[in-house]
Amino acid sequence: MSENRNRFFPVTRDPGKTKISRQPKGTIETMKPFLTSIMNRRTIERFLLLILGNSIAAFGVAVFILPSGFIVSGATGIGRFVSFLLHGMVPITVSIFVINVLLFVLAWFAMGWHLAGTIIISTFVYPGFLDFFQRVDALQGLTNDPLVAMVCGAICMGAGTGIVIRAGGSTGGSDVIPLILHAKKSVPIAPVLYILDCIIMLLQIPNATKEQILLGILAELITAIVLDKVQMVGDGEVQFLIFSHEYEKINRRLLALDSGTTLLHAQGGYCGQAENVIVCIVSSRKMRLIKDAVLDIDPFAFMTVSAIQEVSGRGFSLDRKTGMAS
Repeated sequence: MSENRNRFFPVTRDPGKTKISRQPKGTIETMKPFLTSIMNRRTIERFLLLILGNSIAAFGVAVFILPSGFIVSGATGIGRFVSFLLHGMVPITVSIFVINVLLFVLAWFAMGWHLAGTIIISTFVYPGFLDFFQRVDALQGLTNDPLVAMVCGAICMGAGTGIVIRAGGSTGGSDVIPLILHAKKSVPIAPVLYILDCIIMLLQIPNATKEQILLGILAELITAIVLDKVQMVGDGEVQFLIFSHEYEKINRRLLALDSGTTLLHAQGGYCGQAENVIVCIVSSRKMRLIKDAVLDIDPFAFMTVSAIQEVSGRGFSLDRKTGMAS
């Protein structure tokens, strides 16, 4: 048994020391096919989740929201408004597709692939599913109760969007402009996004009844609640412990992603080798982003991810810069 182990992990002894060092033989070369397979599976899994999330959101909009005439935010709301302006000559799905493509191009020129890459799938897949579900006769008229339609549509939109974000993607739409302003001018994302969505919904009011307006607003609230639940199943924050020889590059990448880090000096229990460990606590919605960033730099990095019961202090319950309660 020891001979077999030494063949792969040859033992070198230092006569003056009792410490044993083991050097893997050909580990990286041997692991390349396996590593490629893992990366491919990770990409495929992420792609499938993005498809699933967009299909669920499109189902809710096509089957429940649009047939009921509720006002809606995002690119769907813009598409609905444009369709009204053109007196229905252009289908809503076509309007949404054109708007998504324009926003994708804007994201590409403003932020490059860093932002555009997260919305490219939603740009094309969401309008496609929307058009498909609208053409399926069996799905039309599932309910004549506006309240039921509102709840079902909101749940689908929230769940679908939450899945997309958890997979590391973005639904694009009205999110693009706030993200660009935040990156270029450090403008807070949430207020700009809320203002844009309110404007989009206000534009649809002249073509909606009072009931459609009220139920549309309720649908947005339920969508936000469901989205948060899907994004943060359990606790709101997670803690990463990252072990890697590329800790300096990883640390810089995490800081660039606006994630606070702490470096701990550790020592291996078996070999006694000194190493640095990165501690990073982030919102669970950024979990996929952090994992991808680490694995892009060091595919062999060892990571543990654990849910955090409560986080307080600077950067969480206190402002990161001033240290005052937020």
